[in-house]
Amino acid sequence: MLSPAMISLQNLPNELIYEIASHLCIADQASLRATNTILRLCVEPLFCRNIYIPTNRLRWERTSEFFRALNAGSTGWSRYAKRLTIARATTPIPTCSAASAIIEESPVKGLLLAIHACARRITSIVFRISHDDPAWLYDTVCGTLPAFSVLASFELIQPDYVDLALPRLSGLVALKLSCATAHPKPKLYLTATLPLRILPMHPPATPSQDILNQVPAEDIICLSPNLRVLELVGIRDWDPVWDALLRSRIELKSVTINRLSAAAVAYLKSYSGLEALVVQPSCETSESTSTEKAAGMRELVAELKEAVLPRHKTTMKLLDLSSFDTL
Repeated sequence: MLSPAMISLQNLPNELIYEIASHLCIADQASLRATNTILRLCVEPLFCRNIYIPTNRLRWERTSEFFRALNAGSTGWSRYAKRLTIARATTPIPTCSAASAIIEESPVKGLLLAIHACARRITSIVFRISHDDPAWLYDTVCGTLPAFSVLASFELIQPDYVDLALPRLSGLVALKLSCATAHPKPKLYLTATLPLRILPMHPPATPSQDILNQVPAEDIICLSPNLRVLELVGIRDWDPVWDALLRSRIELKSVTINRLSAAAVAYLKSYSGLEALVVQPSCETSESTSTEKAAGMRELVAELKEAVLPRHKTTMKLLDLSSFDTL
């Protein structure tokens, strides 16, 4: 038996080191991983479980090196990653010029090779796309999704776009779709020819230019009979999704929405067993005037409380309807 003076972190069982590391932030995990070989082997499965691809740094030499390492299978992320996040980086730009050196060649090939190299292990994808990202990015990433054979969770966040252009996905357990919560305003531009005029330029409705095998969200629902988590946020009409859920007799466990409709209420009162229901604020739920639209929303909220919630009262663990407080 070790004396208290001889006990150190690396003398603990690997499982206990892993459990301790799971309560640390990612920066502290990195420090612990860099301590020695023993701790690196214990912490690496936890530290490398998420691959992060920064869409605003695709041409960086450091990003290109990471793509090559993934493709070669020479990193912890190649062995342990289960989640892929594709979004713009918000961390400060390193002061070292070598870290942010720009490569000349297109990053498309490196990105594709890196994604395909990790596709067979990834079970969850979070993809955030905006007007600031390269025009080719959305269709390129979506074109790789059929290679993710064990994908169970897909989250798409597109705050600048109202409409969806979704790739064909199936067998999901969780689907989260977040679109613009208001119609984007057109930008004004000055014509280059005489007579000079100021004309509106409407932003594109979707991030896709020409996605292959595009399907509506309701098709993904029908192809995912084991779907249990659904998030629908945006100003667009989600009623076809609720109709598909009702037809397919899918019983969700967790629902997050920002628009309540008659179709949503009809689905939610068709079964029992919901564990989480969150209604986020939207333009409709924040109206305080007694308009016809607000009156209709009050009727839906009343039906939700009287006909829906009692069916799920024995299983409900999280309920947030605070966005209706102003009605």
